[in-house]
Amino acid sequence: MDVLLYQNGGSYYKDGGKSSALDAEEALSAFKRWTDLYTNYKAPQQFDFINRFRIGEMPVGIADYTTYNSLAVFAPEIRGLWEFIPVPGMKGPDGNIHREATSVTLGSVMFKTAKNKENAWAFIDWWTGKEAQLTYGREMEALMGAAARYPTANLEALRELPWPEKDYRQLIQQLEWVRGVPDVPGGYFTQRHLNNAFFKVLNEGANPRETLKDYVRTINQEITVKRREFQLPTD
Repeated sequence: MDVLLYQNGGSYYKDGGKSSALDAEEALSAFKRWTDLYTNYKAPQQFDFINRFRIGEMPVGIADYTTYNSLAVFAPEIRGLWEFIPVPGMKGPDGNIHREATSVTLGSVMFKTAKNKENAWAFIDWWTGKEAQLTYGREMEALMGAAARYPTANLEALRELPWPEKDYRQLIQQLEWVRGVPDVPGGYFTQRHLNNAFFKVLNEGANPRETLKDYVRTINQEITVKRREFQLPTD
């Protein structure tokens, strides 16, 4: 859903996170396209991509780029017979192919109650910097091989990790299209009820548009409750 939503020009929230944007036309269209893959085209919900790709049952897939590491080690018999490229995209009104995809992120946190904030910040600054990330990535791969190739968020370090030049160019091209999903108060209801809507369409044959609209009302109610709890504006 993430890829289809963003490539279709949609978003998860509107008005600065005050309400869900999944009832917008772009989102409703993306949701129907997503559910159609399973109701009309019978795409499998669960599968072992690496095994099925390795034996040729599944010749193409959209997966996290760290799947590259697994294939490099797990499927040596097809080495050199496959490659990865940017996510398939949709042509936008501007005539360009949009290849948006969402990211999974991790963060370093310093608590407000930390006793030595200066040293804590110095450590975070060092750990996330180019030299530490590059050294860590190289040493991991030196010890365990390509399976341990490190997916660093530091682009300067990424540039100097031992990616084949062709694969690195493809990776950098896709990174330009990476989008994050905003965190908002009550936002945990979004994915929960997006999944509920999906399974209601899939298992009960419900109308995709009306089903998603119904769940958006529930999502908005929770967002409003949490914004009031944190004394944030709701209008």
